[in-house]
Amino acid sequence: MNPVSWESPSDLMSTKTKIGVVSVLLLAGAAIVALQYQTHLKESARLDDQNREIERLNRQIVQLKQAAATSAHAAEVRAPAAAATSLAPGGQPSAKPPLAAGLTPTLSLKNAGRSTPRDAFETQLWAARHGDIATTASAITFGPVARARMEALVNQLPDTVRATYNTPELLMAFVLAGSPHPVGGMAVLGETPIDDNNVTLQTEWQHEDDTVVHQTNAHLQLTADGWKVVEPLVLVDLASAYLLRHPPE
Repeated sequence: MNPVSWESPSDLMSTKTKIGVVSVLLLAGAAIVALQYQTHLKESARLDDQNREIERLNRQIVQLKQAAATSAHAAEVRAPAAAATSLAPGGQPSAKPPLAAGLTPTLSLKNAGRSTPRDAFETQLWAARHGDIATTASAITFGPVARARMEALVNQLPDTVRATYNTPELLMAFVLAGSPHPVGGMAVLGETPIDDNNVTLQTEWQHEDDTVVHQTNAHLQLTADGWKVVEPLVLVDLASAYLLRHPPE
């Protein structure tokens, strides 16, 4: 007869403990697998959303490219027609925009002298537009601070150049006459006396190469040889920048 094997109470408890540990591990493993599966589902959903967003953006890019191509084609079609309808004197095509209503072309101005503030303003614009440096210089002046800055610019010129542009007025006239964006048209809207020797002109003007109409208060001053335009500090700063790029020779 085979002998009957009996487990001791301690052996029985050890077996139950092992079974319990294995069960806990199995349950933990199942929970981990379930959590990983849920995470995978969420990640897949997020990737699907990203892919749909990318597809939407790609469609939008294609639409924008098509719209840009259509606009460019329309511009190419309009450009010859616009050039044909914008003619300079003599019947040649001109790329210059038209002057705003009420502005007088600077090319039609004249040397009006400097007996009145308006005359001096017109003379200065006329002279600068025609590159007449001497007449431009005779129609402008400066306040103390602006004059000091212009004198500093004059002193920085080489001796050979300073022999020609030896005053702040002449150097500023060189800048005004050489402007790459000359004034194409102007109008004087009003005149306000400050005192017996100073007047403010309310003016409008437009560059020759754009359509923006500027409104500026021009200060004019009566001197021993007539009225002159007092050049503002902002223009002196612009002149300094211009001279760095286009020094007189």
